[in-house]
Amino acid sequence: MRSGGNKLLKNDNGEETSHLVGMFNRTAKFLEVGIEPIYVFDGTPPDMKK
Repeated sequence: MRSGGNKLLKNDNGEETSHLVGMFNRTAKFLEVGIEPIYVFDGTPPDMKK
């Protein structure tokens, strides 16, 4: 997901947040059609995510 001008969405620290906006929009669409999403975050994140 990109903001106007084809730039990636970022927070005040300059970190990309496009994936969070996409996940929020997808969740909202699921709820609109009566699907209750379940998200599971399991395990230790890989070193590259630190």
